Amino acid sequence: MVLQTGSQFIRFGQTSLTGDVVAIALVRELGPAFTGLLVTGRCATGIASELGSMLVTEQVDAMRAMGTDPSRKLVTPRLLAALLMVPLLTALMDFIGLLGGCAASVFSLRLSAVEFWRRAIDALDFADLMQGFTKPVVFGFILATIGCYKGLTVRGGTQGVGRATTSAAVVGVRADHRGGCVLDKTLAVSCRQSLLMQRLSCSDLPCFSLPMQRAFAAIITN
Repeated sequence: MVLQTGSQFIRFGQTSLTGDVVAIALVRELGPAFTGLLVTGRCATGIASELGSMLVTEQVDAMRAMGTDPSRKLVTPRLLAALLMVPLLTALMDFIGLLGGCAASVFSLRLSAVEFWRRAIDALDFADLMQGFTKPVVFGFILATIGCYKGLTVRGGTQGVGRATTSAAVVGVRADHRGGCVLDKTLAVSCRQSLLMQRLSCSDLPCFSLPMQRAFAAIITN
């Protein structure tokens, strides 16, 4: 990103904006998206193949015969692990991406590391962090659910395990992409409405009642 946009920033003498662009793009979109793709390809397929192998070898039937709920013992721990670890992996991805952006800015754009980090931190606000860490929670839920579903619905023996693993990867990637688009739109609208309400509440129009302010904000955002 730094290498592609650096030449344009140099043309306008705004190389200091590199930190802003890298921080916002990583935290809001690239970090959650890349983490979701990697975890889907690694964990969703692993969950599907593991549970599918247990189903084919009748281990799941043995658990039911012993009075154990497979959903509670097999699905719930994997779902909770995905909900906890995907946001942490996203934070790690963001930090590593910022380190790489800082190194590229220092060596290619001759930008000070202190200036890069200062601009990167100042560019982020609560809305960016909320969007950047809401997506990983949703992505973790999606990939764990798809992996468990594909694994526990395997048909056709060992060949079905392979098909379920491939299907978990394909469906998981598509679901992450569509879920990210929906979250982008939803979070963008909610942030715009809250920002407009803040501006309206501090405006020079005290004659507006609260319902009128909300209606006005809804009209503008739509």
